[in-house]
Amino acid sequence: ATAVPAQRAELFWLLAFFAITGFTFQWDRYLLSTLDLQSLIIISGVCMTWVLGPISTLFAVIYRADARQIFARDREAFDRRGFLRRAGLFCGAVLGYAALVAMLWTPLNAVAFPRVQASVALPLILIVGVMLDRVGLLFLYMSNAVANYRAAFIAKAVIMTAAICLSLFGPWDISLMLVFMTYALSALVFAVLMGAIRR
Repeated sequence: ATAVPAQRAELFWLLAFFAITGFTFQWDRYLLSTLDLQSLIIISGVCMTWVLGPISTLFAVIYRADARQIFARDREAFDRRGFLRRAGLFCGAVLGYAALVAMLWTPLNAVAFPRVQASVALPLILIVGVMLDRVGLLFLYMSNAVANYRAAFIAKAVIMTAAICLSLFGPWDISLMLVFMTYALSALVFAVLMGAIRR
């Protein structure tokens, strides 16, 4: 009888974690719209178009076959070596995509988004942030405990709140470079925390 409430609690934290994960790289548009920085919202949208969709697709394709292992209760047969091998493949693919973005950013934007003038450093920093966030997610998957999604949710919430407050109230002007560097730093902190959970 006690197993059912426990399973429901686990499901709640699992869903809560994935809900907040969906907001992880989206808070900048709410922040920028609050400050009425419409031009930066447009540039952010272009960067997100280049980054989030392709990297999320890479992640889903590489780890699609592992879904049953990731969410299974019996983790004794978990293929850690194969999982880590695919993690290396994912990071390599992301870095390859970053090189492609570096080459094509200016010419393709001139055609697709002719009014957008932005440094290629912006999408590259964002790519690093998204990659680190996914590495943190992989560490969470490897932690062998669904219960850790509660800790992951709390970590995400605290990190995101700190990042937003840092961007809003820090002694500097708001810029996309600042926001994207905050994204990357937040993702690094999350990855380190999830690596500690995995151990």
